[in-house]
Amino acid sequence: MGAFEGLVELTDLNLGSNRLTSKSLPENIFQGLVSLQKLDTSTNYFYDNYPYFQSEISKVRSLVKLQIDLDRRHQIDKSLCNLLKLQDLGIFAPFGQIFSDNLFQNLKCLKIEILSLYVVSSLAPDTFISFPSLKTLRIMISHREAAYDAISSIFNSFKVFKGKNMTEISITQNPHRNGEKTHIKRSTGNDVYESFCLPKTLEELDLHSNVKEHTMKGIAHTTIINGSNLKTLKLANITFRDCDGTIFGIENLEYLDISGFICKVLSEHLLSQFPKLITLIARDASLGLGLNTLTDASEFLKMNLDLQHIDSDAKSHKFLTRWFISSSI
Repeated sequence: MGAFEGLVELTDLNLGSNRLTSKSLPENIFQGLVSLQKLDTSTNYFYDNYPYFQSEISKVRSLVKLQIDLDRRHQIDKSLCNLLKLQDLGIFAPFGQIFSDNLFQNLKCLKIEILSLYVVSSLAPDTFISFPSLKTLRIMISHREAAYDAISSIFNSFKVFKGKNMTEISITQNPHRNGEKTHIKRSTGNDVYESFCLPKTLEELDLHSNVKEHTMKGIAHTTIINGSNLKTLKLANITFRDCDGTIFGIENLEYLDISGFICKVLSEHLLSQFPKLITLIARDASLGLGLNTLTDASEFLKMNLDLQHIDSDAKSHKFLTRWFISSSI
């Protein structure tokens, strides 16, 4: 008899972070869970019999969401193809594991729409080939084991999304201030021009940090390719040496979070390419340096007539007040 036998209405089961092994589980542990939709077995020690444990999970045909550990020695087992309703998959990697398509080839049989990768140190360019139905991707980088160019490897892996119906990408917790920079050309000693490509249908990009990240980098003159559908951009707590660049290519942006920004030099042109911006979040931000005249300070509001909501606090209040005063003169 299974450990949960008779719980025919159970829909959510969380066994995460219990230091369990396959030997510590009752036989047929998932038997009878005919209504189970969410199962979390992550952060345990099922490596002792990885294929067997996944074969047990595969018997729960009602699963829609699953969180599991990745075993360094094995691919994800093909028995999971039995989970025809599975749409949301979360995977926790061993420290130092580099994600690649070799680990996921047995998942081509499933229509995974939401994929969350945890403890990411680096991604191979072919990582997401086996997820043709993917719409939402969430990546949490490992603080302890992240490669110096972790961000670059992640961006390089996005090439397979060209023409796909992606709607959300979230990348968080990169521990390095400076990653390897790609697609950069220098015209002079002072000007830096960057460009990077997004999936055409992406509507939200979340690059915020949970803690304030100080960097000596500045915001360059950046062009975002395929950014016309992007509506939400979150950059909270990513601080820069200066903010005197301009961002092109996301002209339909409606929501921008620059909370925590500390800009020693600020250009009135930084936000000028967002004419449809509705909401600006700038809490705990120092944005007051760099605008030499009230005329310069008013340029932003003149170009953003759709702006309806500014969320700030005392730290950025003085600067935002200058915007309003100067725009009314």
